[in-house]
This record gives sequence, structure tokens and C-alpha cells, in this order.
Amino acid sequence: MQVPCARSRATRIDKGRSLTPSESPRIYSASINCLSIVRRRFCATPTETTVSDRPTPETFLPLKPDAFYVLLVLLHGERHGYAIMREAAERSNGRVELQAGALYRLLARMLDDGLVVESQRRPAADADDERRRYYRVTALGKRTIAADAERMASLAEAARAALSGQSALA
Repeated sequence: MQVPCARSRATRIDKGRSLTPSESPRIYSASINCLSIVRRRFCATPTETTVSDRPTPETFLPLKPDAFYVLLVLLHGERHGYAIMREAAERSNGRVELQAGALYRLLARMLDDGLVVESQRRPAADADDERRRYYRVTALGKRTIAADAERMASLAEAARAALSGQSALA
């Protein structure tokens, strides 16, 4: 059986025989890496996932400020990368200034996590650049930002109570 691997050429695995680390550590390691890549990419089907496999909003908490502002911007509608950068800086009063590379790495991670999706809808051709990718928030993304906003509100309430001499946590 041939197992493709991104790091090396194909590794031959004899059918019915297991590789051990002592035989050839390099081949063994490459085979394990390749098999895990293949399993993640090709073996998981939507019917195999269960409710417990699906991420919950709490999985992503607390959100970093840049992720929070990206989701906040996308709550107001679909945006392309540059519009997200501008609007995040505007909404945060300049506290969050996303650079292009950091933004697109963040969007890629959020796409993988299911917090945002790339939109298929496009503005009119005369008002759009075909190279732009538009993003929108998913239901999971909405639940996640709502959970983080609630978390921050309870922290703010506890801080106000502590500053006024009361205990909000009791």
C-alpha cells in the first residue's frame, strides 16, 4: 500500500505488517505522520461526527481582541479583508490594528474552526474586485462572540462591585 506524505516521497508499507520505531525511525515517523494526515483529511465524514465532537462556543473562550473585533465587524454584514481591517480599527478606536498577514492567518484559523465562512455572494461586478474574498460569521461564530461578551460583562460587573466595596461573586 502506498501512503502519500507531504514531507517525503511515498513510503511503502507491507500489507499486514506493522512498522516499529526500531526498524527505521525515519520511515516509522513519516508513516505515522502521513496516516494521521490522511485520516484527518479523508476519513472523517459528516455522518461520523456526533454532538460531542462539535465545538462549542466555550471551546474558543476567551477570544483574543483581534478575533473578537473580526467577529464583531462580521456581525454587521459580509466584508472583505481590507474592510475588516479598517472597520476593526475604527470600532476599537485604534486599539486593534490588524496587519494584512496577521488578519489572513486569523481568518484562515477562524475558517478552520467554523467561526466564519467565505461568502459566495458578491457585490455588483462594477463595484467589486474579483480578487476579493468576502467573509461572513457563522451561527457558531455568533454564539461564540455572544458568550465572550457575556463573560466580559460579568467580569466588568465583578470589577465594579469590587471597586465599590461589594462582592459580586458571593
